[in-house]
Amino acid sequence: MEKLGALGESESLAWLRAACQAMLPRIDLPELLLEVHAWTGFLDAYVHLADISTRMIDLPASLVTLLISEACNVGLTPVIKAGDEALTRGRLSHVDQNYVRGETHAAANAILIEHQGKRGLSAVRSPVGRGGRRAHPRWIFRRLVLTVGKLAFRQPEPP
Repeated sequence: MEKLGALGESESLAWLRAACQAMLPRIDLPELLLEVHAWTGFLDAYVHLADISTRMIDLPASLVTLLISEACNVGLTPVIKAGDEALTRGRLSHVDQNYVRGETHAAANAILIEHQGKRGLSAVRSPVGRGGRRAHPRWIFRRLVLTVGKLAFRQPEPP
């Protein structure tokens, strides 16, 4: 059996790719997370393991870098910048070991969810009429979950 060759890119795929690319924001993800932090202060939830205050300069930059590298599953190597104090291997390793853990993720998520709840678009309303989706609280795995249609929103555990 012969190896299959690659198919050419169809005209509709090229159009779809260009349309999707045009819809993406022209901002770097770290800049976006730092802007969200400016609105919400969610990075303040990442406290030192020993519960001591930090005097570390540019801690939010290190945290954002670690969050993105973890989310993209790329590790530290691609995000290290030797000339930038906040992005050295030693600094990122220290912040990762002492600031980034499950309980600080949960606390940061709680802050984000709280701020999202204050936004007008996130208010859950039960529409009037047929076919409207109504919000239903349920208990799933002993946790209160709000479901709307097929979407389920879990209340975060307190830190």
